[in-house]
Amino acid sequence: RDFNLPANWEGKEIFLSADGTKGAAFYYLNGTFIGMNKDAKTPARFNITKIAKPGMNVIAVQIHRFSDANYLECQDMWRLSGFERDIYIYAQPKVRIADFTVRTPLDKTYKDGEFSMDVLINNASGANKAVSVSYNLMDADGKTVLQSKEEKAVNESAKITFGQNVIKNVKAWTAETPNLYTLVISLKDASGKLLE
Repeated sequence: RDFNLPANWEGKEIFLSADGTKGAAFYYLNGTFIGMNKDAKTPARFNITKIAKPGMNVIAVQIHRFSDANYLECQDMWRLSGFERDIYIYAQPKVRIADFTVRTPLDKTYKDGEFSMDVLINNASGANKAVSVSYNLMDADGKTVLQSKEEKAVNESAKITFGQNVIKNVKAWTAETPNLYTLVISLKDASGKLLE
């Protein structure tokens, strides 16, 4: 498939995400092999920044129905092949949120919530960058329940940890009362400019 790379992606990190391919999948961009994946039910992600070019690009995927991974995945599954989920590209800034982990157990009395989070920042700029990471946790009415901010210098990667905070009288999620909270994570550079 041909696709046109947006002009405003210049200077960003570009990724290919294949959210589900059944069989051994081999990925090529502009005739260059970029990687392979055998796990049908988890996304395969590849950094294609150095291979993608401005303007028209060509992606090709070769899928083999059977591989040694079939023996691990053959229980309780139909043996179908091909694309099960979307394949797409996306761009992020050179300094970006690479991953985050949020933990939200209830306390021993099941009354209050406990919130902690780790945020992994990657820096592909080649220079040490000072950043700030903040979060805002809001209830269903949009009212802020928790918020915090941390600053850190990032060379190639850094993990920022937000320690445990307590949410008093948390509205826990159950099948009968599917209460949800909204979490917004923000990454800013040293001047306060929002990156993500």
